Amino acid sequence: MEPARGSRRLRSWSQFFLLLAASHSWSGAWGQDLQVLQPKDPVSVEEGKAVTLNCSVVGMPPPGPMLWFKGKGPQRQEIYRFRGGTYSRIKAAIPSSNTDFSISISHITPEDSGTYYCIKFKKGSPDDTEYKSGGGTILSVIAKPSQPLVSGPQKRVNAKEIENFTCTSIGFSPKNITLLWFKNGNEIRNSWTKVFPEGDSVSYNITSTVQVKLEAIDVHSQLICEVKHNALQSPLRGIKNLSDIIRVKPEVYILPQDVSTNDGIINCHVNNFYPQNVSVQWIKNGSKFEEGKTSEATENKNGTFSLSTLVNISALKEELEITCQVFHDSQPPINATKTFHPLPPSETIDKKPSAKGSTSSTRLHEPEKNARDLSQIQEANDINNDITYADLNLPKGKKSTPRAMETNNQTEYASIQTGPSPQREDNLTYADLDMVHLNRSSKKTTTRPEESYSEYASVQVQRK
Repeated sequence: MEPARGSRRLRSWSQFFLLLAASHSWSGAWGQDLQVLQPKDPVSVEEGKAVTLNCSVVGMPPPGPMLWFKGKGPQRQEIYRFRGGTYSRIKAAIPSSNTDFSISISHITPEDSGTYYCIKFKKGSPDDTEYKSGGGTILSVIAKPSQPLVSGPQKRVNAKEIENFTCTSIGFSPKNITLLWFKNGNEIRNSWTKVFPEGDSVSYNITSTVQVKLEAIDVHSQLICEVKHNALQSPLRGIKNLSDIIRVKPEVYILPQDVSTNDGIINCHVNNFYPQNVSVQWIKNGSKFEEGKTSEATENKNGTFSLSTLVNISALKEELEITCQVFHDSQPPINATKTFHPLPPSETIDKKPSAKGSTSSTRLHEPEKNARDLSQIQEANDINNDITYADLNLPKGKKSTPRAMETNNQTEYASIQTGPSPQREDNLTYADLDMVHLNRSSKKTTTRPEESYSEYASVQVQRK
């Protein structure tokens, strides 16, 4: 009986040592054969889309969790824990797998860029310890640049001035980007451009400044900032209409040059201005007077505007300084000034009413002519009674015709007869235009005026 009891005790101890040896061999197998595998190639994804980061385990893992981290070292960030935790954008690619620990991240942003590590932890007490880590996967996010924004002067500036314009675009990745400036389709090369930050970053920004000389013809011009990037299928453009900031001063001038033409009406021309808001004030000898009649502004082909305003100064009796004052776009007034002089007596033209029973007359101021010359003209006129005469006769009143009137009006003429001058040294005579009818058949001698009282000036017109 005793030997049998002893043999059973021996067998129990043998089994215990076999189990202990087996446990030690398994523990060695966990440490020597376990591998955590991550692809070596970087992964790129467009902003807003989803990406899968792969991780698999080969061998006999020890008890403990699998975790994903972004970054390395003390500053690393835990982003996912299998079999525990709740995550809004991250989930297991193959749930409940004991060998595949890949994850999927949705709604990618530039801030998701970085290096991700898949790590096996060994259960411990009180804390789990890192057991095996994958080599890491680099994730880069392709982010589109924002719509370029072009900014310039905050208030209007005059044509011919040089102004700075700035274009900005932000939030793009990777860093490589191209920015170009255009004005009306023509590239502008004198620009200053910078991409920042200068070092590595999850996203980048760009700013560029260009100088542009504004011209009067730029009302319809556009300034364009064009951005090209790998994340874009076609370039992005920021546009600035120069009509938003340009001011074109009006050209102001007065016509005509004097009041001897155009019935005393003068015009102020206000041309080629922008924007459209403008007002005109007339000033006479330093004082404002009636507002002229102003036309509506008309648009020119280049986008500027023009208008005109007029006033009447026909009753001009003394020297007059006229100023056309133009107010445009809250700027200091622009003036055009001209001095007008009354016409001298030798150039005036007067109308005088006709006396009852006589024909109307026109008074002309003209230099006095030699009576001998006029008598010679009169004799030449008497030779041919088929010639119509035009004579001017003054003063008006009861006239003595130089030729006797006949009932037969086969021949007609208007005589020019001057009245006696108040003084011999007066070199101006007045003339009246009157028509008389003569007898064609009987020609009578016309009494020539005495040299001291009257003169004749004749105009001969051949009858048809």
